Amino acid sequence: MKNRILITCLIFAAIISMSGHANIILHHLQKAKNFVEEYEFLKEEDYYYAKELEAVRDSIILYVNQSASEFRKNVITDSLSRDSLLQSMQMLQAKLPHCTEDPHDSYSATMYDLALCTRQLIQDSQESPITWQEVRERLANDEGAVELFQFVDLKGNPCYGALVLTKEMNYPSLVRLGSRKEIDKRLSRNKETHAYRTLWQPLERYFKGKHKVYYTPSGIFYRIPMEEMELYSGCEFDKVSSTGDIPDNSGAIPSEILKEPVDGPLPNPILKCGKSTITFHLIGDKKDSTKEKNFTMEIEGILDYALDVPIKIDDATGLATLEFDLAGTAIGFIYNSPYLIGTVRIAPDELMDVYIVYDEKGEDPAIYTTGSYANLNRIVNQYSEMSPDERIWDGSAFSYKMTGDEFTDELEKQYYRATKIINRQPWPQMYKESEIAEIQQSVLMRLRKTNMHLYKWDEATQTEVVLPLDSLNIKIEPKHIAQIEKLYDIDSPSLLMGANLEGYKMALERDWLFDNDTTHPQIQKINHALVLLPDAESGRLYITEKDRAEIGEMWVQGLINRNEKSINLKLPQYTQPVPDVPTEDLLTAIITPHKGKIVVIDLWNSWCRPCLYLISEYEPYKSGELASDEIVWIYIADTTSPIDQYIDKIKDIRGLHYRLTEEQMGQIKNQFSEIDGIPSCILVDRDGKTTIHNDFRDHSTFLSTLKGKLK
Repeated sequence: MKNRILITCLIFAAIISMSGHANIILHHLQKAKNFVEEYEFLKEEDYYYAKELEAVRDSIILYVNQSASEFRKNVITDSLSRDSLLQSMQMLQAKLPHCTEDPHDSYSATMYDLALCTRQLIQDSQESPITWQEVRERLANDEGAVELFQFVDLKGNPCYGALVLTKEMNYPSLVRLGSRKEIDKRLSRNKETHAYRTLWQPLERYFKGKHKVYYTPSGIFYRIPMEEMELYSGCEFDKVSSTGDIPDNSGAIPSEILKEPVDGPLPNPILKCGKSTITFHLIGDKKDSTKEKNFTMEIEGILDYALDVPIKIDDATGLATLEFDLAGTAIGFIYNSPYLIGTVRIAPDELMDVYIVYDEKGEDPAIYTTGSYANLNRIVNQYSEMSPDERIWDGSAFSYKMTGDEFTDELEKQYYRATKIINRQPWPQMYKESEIAEIQQSVLMRLRKTNMHLYKWDEATQTEVVLPLDSLNIKIEPKHIAQIEKLYDIDSPSLLMGANLEGYKMALERDWLFDNDTTHPQIQKINHALVLLPDAESGRLYITEKDRAEIGEMWVQGLINRNEKSINLKLPQYTQPVPDVPTEDLLTAIITPHKGKIVVIDLWNSWCRPCLYLISEYEPYKSGELASDEIVWIYIADTTSPIDQYIDKIKDIRGLHYRLTEEQMGQIKNQFSEIDGIPSCILVDRDGKTTIHNDFRDHSTFLSTLKGKLK
């Protein structure tokens, strides 16, 4: 009792001699200490004081938190004030462990923050300590932190405890390690096993799967032979003066991901619907340099397609997050504009981390992922250097003069050649099978789009031209499909895992040989789903019972999800009403309100990468060299642009937007023989003269022409 009176008098004397901020902090500490002593008294009486104990406990938390908060806000430089605060903090810290029965709640969080403030005073640093939440945020997924401290039990015996923290914990956890006498006796035997049992065994369950632990020793624990203990624990230990001093490893790559990928057969597609969330981590090239990097992702699934989705990396953290609904497994192509830097398979209804890791040389990054396809993604990005088409297909072997039989024979020959090349490579099995799946997708695509790689030399223009399908001798018939199916199963789930998923979808488009196919269940379902996809993308989906039976519940749900998303989008908010005139008069009706001005009409679609590239390149001119009320910017797309992606794109494009039907867009194109595709620009001068400018695909021509019109 005399000791308590003496300590209180000393603290009171210190308060009198202190200035404002330290005085307030010490006042809170004294209040907390008084409630601790009341807690100890009540606890020694009997269990009938449960409610009172809870109230006292809350008061302790309140005053300790207030003292820690004041300490963080104010820098205490006076040495007497610092010594008094340190004495009070250490005295309080020695008593706190008795005041909680639950070592996993906010009381342990309070103890952790007091420990961080105490360590900061011991270090005599002018920097404010961080909170336990900030310590948690600094930890990587495979790391943990331990603050070791000393306290006195209710009988007056010196003891040791630990405050444990990992990234997954809602609160730090308190672990009582034993009395100083017991621990000293164990360690005096000088055997590493006793060090392991003394320090690590009580903490081990908190750090399962962790590969590194930061720890702050105290007293006897400076004697722990940590090098030897690492052998017993299988964990790396890193001593720090305070866990508040650990580096920010929140964006570091977990050790588990860096392990060699497990090879095996190509995984099957995951056929379900759900929201997928991808968190991107930019490692080794973040902060200032992120401003120079334009990361985007192209997402390709059977019912899902999104081009140039921006990955907005935060400059400070190196993190970005994308969320989207998927129907079945999709593939993501990651670009650091304009270059493809990696591909990842994405599972529906899953959280996935993608690590984009640049080395010091600044070359193409390594790509690591978590999730169902972590092994496949690691292997593919480790081995792929160029696409199978570039490496394998011999385009010169095909000719526009071929018949259907000759074309299919050549495809068969090329397939055997391609698979032979792949199978003799020293590649993992998973990578070989993914490459072969891509070749199989490409074979079907070429049967459907036979003219895509057939060229004829045009003497007039001295260029190679692609011939329209109806001008070819090549007519693909059911016998040709049967010939290809002798090579591989065209209905195999593996065809949903190849990187040329767009080619596979092309082969299954409507009005072809697979339309009423009952011998290939997968193809039949996807074919029917693709027929209804445009309606779902426009919010006009109608599903019959027959549709459900033919498509299957998974693909039906995917269509419904797309339809509901489209219905909820307010298209009129972003677009102009399409004039109610005959189709052949539509362009004139769009131009007429702007008579006397220069009108630039851009024909584009949201799925057209060159269109998006030119739009993004020219957008700055509107507020720069071409800033003028005399220029009207008009953008015309059609319903082949999915409504959700279309709206997402036009939000950032200044101008007037029209969304036409395919028929209406086709009519506009047919009015001008010079239009050879999109992107294409129609320029209307002040006098109403209309000219086609495919040459606006060149920056200098675009800029000089419009500048000239403004003069």
